[in-house]
Amino acid sequence: MTLLERARTRGYAGYTVKLGREAVEILNSASGASSIRRDVPFRQAFRDVQALALHAGSNLAAGLEVYGRAILGLEPETVLL
Repeated sequence: MTLLERARTRGYAGYTVKLGREAVEILNSASGASSIRRDVPFRQAFRDVQALALHAGSNLAAGLEVYGRAILGLEPETVLL
């Protein structure tokens, strides 16, 4: 893959994680207080998605910055590519 293709993939991945996080937050809100119980499997899924969204490789702003820099012909300035 070229640098531009890898940067585009990084930007798209960040956007995908953002949409997934929003969807899980909507489901969590719709679940009400029962979603915080330890015996509810959704609780762990919610936490997993939150953790994934906090990872530097999944961050939307960072991914779009890398993609934008690649489009402009600049160095990505990251090792996560």
